[in-house]
Amino acid sequence: MKTSVLLSWEFPDNYNSPTPYKIQYNGLTLDVDGRTTKKLITHLKPHTFYNFVLTNRGSSLGGLQQTVTAWTAFNLLSGKPSVAPKPDADGFIMVYLPDGQSPVPVQYAQPHHPISRLRNDWGSPQDHSMPQSPCPSS
Repeated sequence: MKTSVLLSWEFPDNYNSPTPYKIQYNGLTLDVDGRTTKKLITHLKPHTFYNFVLTNRGSSLGGLQQTVTAWTAFNLLSGKPSVAPKPDADGFIMVYLPDGQSPVPVQYAQPHHPISRLRNDWGSPQDHSMPQSPCPSS
């Protein structure tokens, strides 16, 4: 799963230095152009706490420094789920999730309309008495 964080910021009105600065997080450092006001941080680990610090490239004493923390999302699915080839008689079909998770039953309803209603003469919806399909239970 691709996990990323988009950092964006605004400079104070009196800050007009094009001097580059850096973003530090979890032991890593990224150099950033002095005129940039956002940075996409990619290749992060899922479900991980990150502490991002934006500072001057030189000494951070007395200079620009801003800190923000973020948690990346869980890695919900590592791959595509698969579906059982045949539904059961109760209107359920099994969906198998990756990583050995338990299968999930999903109920479905298939509307039944006589074939004569599927011809070209549609008319107005009020002219048709369509059978109601049961709503899936939650």
